[in-house]
Amino acid sequence: MRSDKFRYGSVVRYFFDIRNGSFEVDDVGVELPSLTLAIGEARRILASIAPKLIESGHSTVAVDIRDADRLLYTATLTFAVSMAT
Repeated sequence: MRSDKFRYGSVVRYFFDIRNGSFEVDDVGVELPSLTLAIGEARRILASIAPKLIESGHSTVAVDIRDADRLLYTATLTFAVSMAT
């Protein structure tokens, strides 16, 4: 069964777990009508975390989108710096 249930006129509760050196489980979730909108939400989450990523010393943060049954999508942001030689 697809989690993108917009075609049925219903909403799905999506959970946004964050991995950034630790694992933050989303126990509440957000009801949205499509996975496409959930992906947009994951992008907004990453954008809001980006400044903290740079300050924390971690180089990567990921947001896992899942429904009640399984992992659906992972969005990852990587910060890398290299010195010119």
